[in-house]
Amino acid sequence: MRAAARLRRLRLACWLSAGALGALQAFAYRDDMNPDGVSYLDLADAWRRGDWAQAVSLYWSPLYSWLLGGALALLRPPARAEFPVVHLVNLLLYVAALGSLEFFVRSSAPRPAGGAEAAPPEAVRVAWGYALFAVAALELVGLRLATPDLIVLAVLLMTAGLLCRLADARGGGGAAVALGALLGLGYLAKAVLLPVALLALALVAVAAGRARPVWPRVALALTAFALVAVPWIAAMSSMAGRPTLGENARLNYLWLVTREYQAPLLAYPGARPAAWRLEHPPRPLLGAPATFELAGASGGTLPIWYDPAAWHRGAPVRFDPMAQIRAVARNVRAGGRLGLRLLPLLVGAAVLLALLGVRRERAWLRREGVLLTLGVAPLAGYALIHVEGRYVAGPIVVLGVALLGLLRPAGAEGRRLIGAVCACVIPLQLVPLAVDTAYHAAWVARRPAGERAAAAEPWRAAEGLAALGVRPGDPVAAAGDYFQAGWARLARVRIVAVVDRHEPLDCLLTEACRARVVEALQPTGARALVVAGLPHAVAAAQGWVRLGDSEHWAWRLQEERGRGRPSR
Repeated sequence: MRAAARLRRLRLACWLSAGALGALQAFAYRDDMNPDGVSYLDLADAWRRGDWAQAVSLYWSPLYSWLLGGALALLRPPARAEFPVVHLVNLLLYVAALGSLEFFVRSSAPRPAGGAEAAPPEAVRVAWGYALFAVAALELVGLRLATPDLIVLAVLLMTAGLLCRLADARGGGGAAVALGALLGLGYLAKAVLLPVALLALALVAVAAGRARPVWPRVALALTAFALVAVPWIAAMSSMAGRPTLGENARLNYLWLVTREYQAPLLAYPGARPAAWRLEHPPRPLLGAPATFELAGASGGTLPIWYDPAAWHRGAPVRFDPMAQIRAVARNVRAGGRLGLRLLPLLVGAAVLLALLGVRRERAWLRREGVLLTLGVAPLAGYALIHVEGRYVAGPIVVLGVALLGLLRPAGAEGRRLIGAVCACVIPLQLVPLAVDTAYHAAWVARRPAGERAAAAEPWRAAEGLAALGVRPGDPVAAAGDYFQAGWARLARVRIVAVVDRHEPLDCLLTEACRARVVEALQPTGARALVVAGLPHAVAAAQGWVRLGDSEHWAWRLQEERGRGRPSR
């Protein structure tokens, strides 16, 4: 009884600590917005107004935009509070992922018949699982970006827990149905979970073993998955005019493996201009500096990132063996860098495996083998395309818990060894993360007024545009890193033309170059040209208008027909 009470207190302490760190991180980044988040917010608006033609995307999955749209409809925030509401949604998703971890840790606990006395102590399993989760959720995924990756983390942990229950005969048809529906929701959150869903459905048969009817459970899980996922597949196919599962795989292979692009579309470092033609490319307006009009039916704040599938239509995807080898090499290096961020836990796991060995009981190997497969297979898939912390967070947690479950402690001495090693490595992993999170949140809270204004950069720029006379719905042009379009989202303007972001901004500070750009932009109807990062003294002397106290500057275009400089 006393041990059970201590375990409950440990779980509560883990919950409160992880929840507090998540809340601090969400608060610290409440004014931040990334390009994906802008597109998800635009899609949320389309769903709310019932504009199905704009809402059904072949690239962006719908679940996250549904959640954002629901939160915005419920809270009705002013534009200034829109980004904090997004981070509130992220915090709720983080709490849901935390609940999924608890379900996974409880479901993966050893059963008495499987040799509970020879298993790692339950308190160690709990602390280990929460330590893995803290690194995965707060450092690898984080609450700074507006993406569905926290949903993916929660779905993968719930999937692992359900597979453990099926393996331990604690889940019948209901667990299979829940697993299928959960995997369907995961696919609606992010298309990359489709192959993971197929893998998990196959693992249902492995988890169930030979002692129980297998195929009825597989059929139940597959049916539940289809009921959730097929309507979205049908909607995408109807929108595309052909059967399709989406364009994510094709575009990510194009961007991340072959690394070909056409300006001003997305290009990663090391990418090369492609020779192929697009069916609907941005319309060139000027060659030097490269300036383009984003004309077409695509909506959104930044059309080329609101519907990248439409803008990349006609881009061929060819298998290039050398490009694939280079991609794997890049991803192995990226995986090594991620491993350094988990170094204390990795060292602890290696020491324990070396000293204690691995279990050989068939029931254990089947269940832990299922978890190892669920962890390793997605990592191998990402190694072929792109490795990034927020992508591999879920598999890392599943893999780490599975490795701890494979340990074979030899009686009380082995269990004490596990506890001692974990007591050393878990604080080494978590204390720096907790200190960094708390310090950053405290720094945000204590900033002086000027720094607070800089933190809310998108809103300050949006306010400056309104003061310049640019109204919601107006078209604007952008230069520099125009993918960071949070200011345009808050101002409710649409970027209809861009100066390619690979062009140096110095050109816009010379009268002859600026005159060429301004003249080229006139037919687009853009009210202003907006750019971030110009040197203050030079830009002000040239006639650029600073947008409030932000780092964004604007050149009022419509006055150029009759004047050499915009009015202030």
